[in-house]
Amino acid sequence: MAGVQGAVEVKEGAATLYFASQKGVFFNPPQIPNRDLSVLALRRFVEMRQEEELARRAKQAANAARRQAEEGQAGASNGATTAVEQPGASAEASSAAPAAADAPPRGLRVLDALSASGLRAMRYIKEVPGVQSVVANDVDPAAVAAMEENFRRNGLAPPQVVPNTADAVLLLHQSKPPTGERFDVVDLDPYGTAAPFLDGAVQAVAEGGMLMVTCTDLAVLAGTYPEKCYAQYGAFPLKALTLTLTLTLTLTLTTDPNPDTSTSPDTSPDPNPNPNPKP
Repeated sequence: MAGVQGAVEVKEGAATLYFASQKGVFFNPPQIPNRDLSVLALRRFVEMRQEEELARRAKQAANAARRQAEEGQAGASNGATTAVEQPGASAEASSAAPAAADAPPRGLRVLDALSASGLRAMRYIKEVPGVQSVVANDVDPAAVAAMEENFRRNGLAPPQVVPNTADAVLLLHQSKPPTGERFDVVDLDPYGTAAPFLDGAVQAVAEGGMLMVTCTDLAVLAGTYPEKCYAQYGAFPLKALTLTLTLTLTLTLTTDPNPDTSTSPDTSPDPNPNPNPKP
């Protein structure tokens, strides 16, 4: 951090946060490893989606070539009359197919549902190639104003990053058909539990998309407040780090109202766990 006349500047990854005063800083240093892991996870997800898209295009091209070969053989058996029909059509089709196959894969749309300072949104758009746009949402107009200033100072603007002021639960439920469009990636990083946001989040993620969930209420998950844990996660906790992941995953997987949805979990524990947690 560096201050000029009370101003604060925070550098993290490829992004820089600016605040008019120390009092207005929305920055949590212990969460830096979490944000680093989120960037890595999103980067790998983008790579996987691009690999899947290229494989799909290759399969389509192979099928098209096979059909063209079969049609050519059928035309040859029917004589030369079909060869003179619409002479430019086959050339146009053959030139359009390689152009579509060589086009870069579509970029991903990301929702940072609880963005605060906009730090995650800036890191995602700056550090993850293949991210097309990030909607940075917060319910606090002051936070949105701060992130808009940070976006400007970092050389970012719509449609790369789109600041939005809304209740996260309402926005998540609106981001689905027929009234809205689902996101390829939804990131939840609330202050405390993500439980109130999960119902909307699992419905706001597009098919084949990714939901990233951070819960910071470890005192609840680790057994300090068992009644509160049961109320929020539907289970009584034990004092074990691995169980905190199990509780969060179980709540996420059982929240999805669509019985046809298939979810594949991928967890990341705290990279700096306390080996001797206090009861």
